[in-house]
Amino acid sequence: RFGFAWSPISNGGFKELFIKKVARITNLSESYIRKLCKTKQIVFKKTGVKYLINYDLFLDFLNGKSL
Repeated sequence: RFGFAWSPISNGGFKELFIKKVARITNLSESYIRKLCKTKQIVFKKTGVKYLINYDLFLDFLNGKSL
């Protein structure tokens, strides 16, 4: 609509996405992803009250690779 697509926050080549976007892409619930953050099972950064998830490492986690 405005001539640009969404772009993930880039941090040294890593994609960092908010929980809502990760949930939409992976078809997992936001509450499940938030639980993974709170139990420190995935790599994330907390920015205020929101979680930024390292999407590449999250995919590795889903595919059974160890972090």
